[in-house]
Order: sequence, then C-alpha cells, then structure tokens
Amino acid sequence: MKGGRDDLAGLLARYVPHVRIRMRYLSAPDGRQDALLCPNVNGGFTIVVDPRPSPRDPTGISSATLEPSFVRWRIAHELGHVFFYDDSRPARRWTTWSPTEEEWADSFARHLLDPEGAHRVP
Repeated sequence: MKGGRDDLAGLLARYVPHVRIRMRYLSAPDGRQDALLCPNVNGGFTIVVDPRPSPRDPTGISSATLEPSFVRWRIAHELGHVFFYDDSRPARRWTTWSPTEEEWADSFARHLLDPEGAHRVP
C-alpha cells in the first residue's frame, strides 16, 4: 500500500530526507552487489538498490524484478550500515567493513521491518 508501512522508500523520503533511494542496475561480476550505501558530498546518503533478483538468491526467484518485500529488505539492510559512519561531510566510516557489520545490518533490517517478529529469526 502506497504511503503505508510497506512503503519504506516513501517513509524515508518523508521522515528521513537526508537518505535518498535510487533504483539502478548494479553490475558486480559475481552478482554479490545487491545494493550500495553511498555517502553524499553535502551530507546524508544515497541507497542504490538493484531491482533485479540476485543470481545467488536462495529463493530461486526467476522474475525480471524483485518483489517489493525484497526491495524493502535491501533498503533496510543498507540503512543499517549508516550507523557505521560519522557525521562529517561526506560521512566517513568509523570502522573497516567486516562480516559482523553485515550480520548487524541484517539484524537491523529484521527489527525495522518486523519489530514484533524479529526475535523469531536467529
């Protein structure tokens, strides 16, 4: 529903205007780049989301575009990475990337998208 709980990009645009969402094809050769968090020169971030299913996606989605729930997941996951940046312009990372950061971003996305059910997923 447009403008409701399921419209994460719309909610971000309205309430967190320093985070912008862009849909673009990303061309990582191994198919591992589903989305990017890009610090903007003048502050804030742009989250770039590839709308296509990932070739490594275990769900076996074969359509040309992702279902909205997968797009929301990618946006929420990348939004979790914001917490690893300082508030300079452009933002700089506090730490180097690690697998622990990916796990944290997954957990953040899970809690953001389903706060009541987040505890059910390990």
